[in-house]
Amino acid sequence: MGGWDELCVFTGICPYGGPTVLTFDVETTAAKMAEEIISMSPHGQSVSVDQLLIILKDALDLCSREDDLGHGDWRPDGFDPRGFYDTAVAIGYFDHKFGYCNGMYWDQDLRRAAGGRGIEFRRVRHPNEYGGFRTIIPPLDNLDVGEMTKNTECTSYRGSTNFFALEGPYCYLEAWIDRASLPPRSVAFPQDPADMDFAGELYEIVNSRSIGRVEYDWAEKRVAGYLPCIDYDDIEQGPIEYQDEFYSTRKGSRWTSDAISQGLRGKELVPYLIRDFNAWICMPPDLWPSPPSILTPLFTIFDESCALTHMHNLPNDLLLEIFSYVRLADLMNLSSTCRSMRNLLTNTGTLNSVLRQAVLSRHGPLRWILPVATVQGEVEYAEEIAHKWLASPYAIACAHISTMDSSPKSAFSDQAFPYHVFIPVYLNVDTGIESFSMSSRKRLWKQAQQFQELWYEYRTKGWETDIFSMFDEETLNVRQAEMSAMYG
Repeated sequence: MGGWDELCVFTGICPYGGPTVLTFDVETTAAKMAEEIISMSPHGQSVSVDQLLIILKDALDLCSREDDLGHGDWRPDGFDPRGFYDTAVAIGYFDHKFGYCNGMYWDQDLRRAAGGRGIEFRRVRHPNEYGGFRTIIPPLDNLDVGEMTKNTECTSYRGSTNFFALEGPYCYLEAWIDRASLPPRSVAFPQDPADMDFAGELYEIVNSRSIGRVEYDWAEKRVAGYLPCIDYDDIEQGPIEYQDEFYSTRKGSRWTSDAISQGLRGKELVPYLIRDFNAWICMPPDLWPSPPSILTPLFTIFDESCALTHMHNLPNDLLLEIFSYVRLADLMNLSSTCRSMRNLLTNTGTLNSVLRQAVLSRHGPLRWILPVATVQGEVEYAEEIAHKWLASPYAIACAHISTMDSSPKSAFSDQAFPYHVFIPVYLNVDTGIESFSMSSRKRLWKQAQQFQELWYEYRTKGWETDIFSMFDEETLNVRQAEMSAMYG
């Protein structure tokens, strides 16, 4: 009897960083991609269909190999997800002998569970094949305790309320969920208004959904543990019970088609395949881009003598206040309406101020770009990169103040920081390692915003399904005694 992969409830990625290959079915995948490439550019490819199939098979074959430890050995340098994904946090009620869920029971067809105030939070490693982990590691604030070989079951099977999230992504979720902006607990829980910790509320949110986590089905082979109400970019839609390949996340063949047109072959195509397969989803999200040596102009700036609009007569402070209420995408669209608006919105001073506000303000749409203190070492590394930007020609060219500031404030908040260059480079989508990393970070932000919506519903409407209020500890003890007698 085999096992299955349980997925991180936040990211939809299995422990150790998700799939290890792009596809196991090289023949079928190559044929499908060749068909897509030909349909996109029936006259644009300089190779025959047979040659195209050979090129695709050779590149895909490189990306279908695992090393002796079951890891993908085709990834570019710096892409390895291990380290960021090898630890998880387990949340729930764990039997101290066997590690199974001991805070839930079934009352006929109704599930009853203890609430979030009494949950246990464990750091765990070494997953088994049933949603469990074999090792408990010490908390970050007490690393002298040492590891313990002890089971921690987080399976969704049979309605268990224990679950896990990969620790790296969980740290971002904890940093990005803005609980302070939500209504107080008293709105939805007048009988239980006191603050509850982050993990406790997450436990109740995950386990009170009307459609709960997907359970493993012996009749229908599939991965398990994820929430159907969350969009995981199809990484959970694998064809079998193990999350071994990226095939379900593939979105066309555009990047690979362009690369083949440029004459790239074999290993050179791997970064472009990563883009088409969205394999960057499993890239660690903490590699900030350094200042480029050559910068392509971002906008065409027209002759300043062009006619001015009434907006040009407004004070800069008022303009920035107005722009703060407009989505960045809409501002860029506005800049396309006429030359004077293009010059107004894309000049260095205005653009830098708008982007700076979008990053640094509490509710700014780009605040996810900033490093988070919940991830060990991230702030220090990001500040090192940010200081490179402050020392670059881009900062000097746009700064009206000295960059030699010895105060301990973040380099990202320095008035001279060149957001007008940094943000486009940061958000640039290409086949470089830093771009993969930042795409992954943006995706984590999108995941966090989905959970922010669930949190808002929880704080305003309460549990979508109530499995907590009727929980009875005496009944739980009876059920546990029955199980002990059954299994010895």
